[in-house]
Amino acid sequence: MATKNKTRFDIINEIHQTEKNYIKNLKLIVENYKNPLEQRKLLSVIELDALFLNIEDIISVNVRFYNSLSRKLDEARQNDHVPKISQSFIDYLPKMQTYVSYVSSLNQNLDLINEKIKTSQEIATIFKNGGSSTDFFFNKLRLLPMQRLPLYSLLVEKLIKYTPDIEEEYQNLKMTHRLIVDLIKSVNSERGKKEDLEKLEWLDEHINVRGIGFKFKSSTNMMGSRKLCYYGPFVKESGKELYGFLFNDTLVIVESNDILTNEIFKAKPNHKTLQFQLYKQPILLENLSLVQAKQSTTTSDCSFQLIIGEKEYTFKTTNPALRNEWMKQLQKSIEFYKQKKRSIIHSISASK
Repeated sequence: MATKNKTRFDIINEIHQTEKNYIKNLKLIVENYKNPLEQRKLLSVIELDALFLNIEDIISVNVRFYNSLSRKLDEARQNDHVPKISQSFIDYLPKMQTYVSYVSSLNQNLDLINEKIKTSQEIATIFKNGGSSTDFFFNKLRLLPMQRLPLYSLLVEKLIKYTPDIEEEYQNLKMTHRLIVDLIKSVNSERGKKEDLEKLEWLDEHINVRGIGFKFKSSTNMMGSRKLCYYGPFVKESGKELYGFLFNDTLVIVESNDILTNEIFKAKPNHKTLQFQLYKQPILLENLSLVQAKQSTTTSDCSFQLIIGEKEYTFKTTNPALRNEWMKQLQKSIEFYKQKKRSIIHSISASK
């Protein structure tokens, strides 16, 4: 039991000490970067908000959380028992919803500071850190909140392992861990939604759909908001390189080029006005069917067939795994679309 208690002490002290260091580093973001930029009026209010997000809200919550942990440790020392810190987590995890908006927006505006550093020597000087890369240390600091929640989960999980299950603290720590996991899920969910919207905005900017009344970031007639389900390259039998975007209501195929052969949404075209041309007008999933074929792992069979309207098209991928994935995603999206349509028709019929 003494060994277990010592391990519990060590884990609790690690939570407390790393929290202290975490807050210290977060404050560096404000003291070394935000305040100088704000005081010298080197960035506008909008630019400051875009770059630093709600970092001060996070600092405020975590300072109070740290103070609560400190009180728990002080009480335990005075009474000579193992600190019970679950209540501090239970009290402050709901207030850590501030992490959701921060982490979900973290990848946005990453180019902002790089552009400003290039154009302003004064800004570049602020971001220099001991002669190293100008924005490396800053970017390392601003990623800390994203890393903190998983660390809470890991440390609390370890603490549960060394807490006797007959103690009330054991159940409270289990509840704490569930709250942390739920918060991480909320962060990841919101981050995923933001990334999906950014992809739709990218497509609206870079794929030429003028004149056909189509917008990627919009609502569909039947499936709610348009969602990107899958995307990737393939070629026609003729050898023409194409790139497909499968949505929850539509398949969009564009003519490909070198930029589209890699991870498309990480590609940064030299010209912001560069646009990709449609190979065909957007194809509603109700007008699309997949010719069923046995999935293959042979190196020679990389093709799949689609019936668009009444015409059959054959497309090829670079490998069987990619071909099988396209078939899987197409079948899944088409079937889900048809189920949704059947459900709507049934609801309308039932209401009459």
